[in-house]
Amino acid sequence: MPTQVFEHTYTVQAPLSQVLSLFYTPSVLAQMTPPPVTVKFQVLPPCLESGATMEMRIGVGPMTTEWIAHFADVGSTRFVDEQVKGPFLSWIHEHDFRPVSPDVTEIRDRITASFRQQDILCWLLWVGLPALFLFRRWRTPGLLAQYHARN
Repeated sequence: MPTQVFEHTYTVQAPLSQVLSLFYTPSVLAQMTPPPVTVKFQVLPPCLESGATMEMRIGVGPMTTEWIAHFADVGSTRFVDEQVKGPFLSWIHEHDFRPVSPDVTEIRDRITASFRQQDILCWLLWVGLPALFLFRRWRTPGLLAQYHARN
């Protein structure tokens, strides 16, 4: 099967610096994932930096798999995670952040993936991406408020 691309862009009412501090905190991933998808971390880096690795179990309902992500190209307004092990043949997720105004930030996600033909979990995760990113669009403002109230 050919490589597939999924893109999603949205804005949040928050300065770039606040959005970056939230998204560069790896543990936030679980809070940005809607049920029935589950994320359970085995290895979680304290912060994002090039070369960091995150190990987790990800699943939909009773189907779970190990997923190891390697972070590359971690810059001041962008980072990339690449699946090292998981349900996809390949998975590259680019995260880009840019200020629209002093109090509005654009978040752009681009995922490029190749599929394992017989992996149902792979297909479920892929077809669920629109719902996942709509959830993230809805969830991000609340997480920003919680995160910055603590910090």
